[in-house]
Amino acid sequence: MTPPEATAAGPHLTEEESVLAALGEARPPALEEHLRSCAACRAELGRWASLVTTVRDGETVDPVPLPPGAWEAVRREAGLAAPGRPDLSVVAPARPSRAGRLRRWLPVAAALVVGAALGGGVVGALRDRPAPLAPTVASAQLDPVASSGRGRATVRDVDGHRELDVTVQGVAAPAAGVLEVWLLDADGGLLAVGTMAGDQLHVPLPADVDLARFAIVDVSREPLDGDPDHSSDSVLRGRLAPDA
Repeated sequence: MTPPEATAAGPHLTEEESVLAALGEARPPALEEHLRSCAACRAELGRWASLVTTVRDGETVDPVPLPPGAWEAVRREAGLAAPGRPDLSVVAPARPSRAGRLRRWLPVAAALVVGAALGGGVVGALRDRPAPLAPTVASAQLDPVASSGRGRATVRDVDGHRELDVTVQGVAAPAAGVLEVWLLDADGGLLAVGTMAGDQLHVPLPADVDLARFAIVDVSREPLDGDPDHSSDSVLRGRLAPDA
C-alpha cells in the first residue's frame, strides 16, 4: 500500500508515517502540508485508517488458511527476521510506546495487504465477519456551532479502558489546517484529544479523565501555526450523556 515514490509536492508518506497517522498520532506540519497537496497519500492514509478501524473493532478474527507461500510474503512485507508463523487468530489494539504500536500493527497490516493481493484471505475474513462492538459508556450528537454539518461522539469500554470515536459529516478541514477534537468543562477548561484523519478519530482516553466534568466534545478548525491552544473556531459541539 505504498504510493509512488515522489512528486513535486515532496516525499510521500512512509508506511510508518501512514500507519501512525491512521492510529491517531499527532502529525507534524510538514506531513499535513504534503497531505493537502497529494491525493495519493490522502488515499493511502484513508486505506490505512479503514484497516485500523476494522481491526480495532473486532475482538477476534477466525484463523483463515493462507495459500502456500503467503506467510513468506507477509514476513518480507513486515520486515520480520524470524521465520516463525505468529498466531493471527487474535487481533487486539496496541497501546504501549509509539515504536511498540508500530511493531504490533505492521505485521497485522501486512497480512491484510497480502490477503487483499491474493484475492481475499485475511481481508475477506475481516470484511465478512460482523465486528462485535464494545459496550457504550457515553455518547453525544455533535451539532453545528458556526457551520453546517453534524457529527457523533461515542465512548466505549474496551477491555476495561475507554476509547473515544468521533465521526463528522459535512465538515471539512481548513485549507491550511486540521480538525481537532477537544473535551471541555463548564469552567473553560479543555483537553486536546487528537487530530482527525479525514472525517474520523479513534483514540484511547487517559484513565484519569473525568467525563462527568469534561463532558463537552468540541471539534475546531486549527491552523498549522505551531500554537497548541484552541483557535476559538469551533465547528461542532455536543454534550456526552451516559448510556442508560
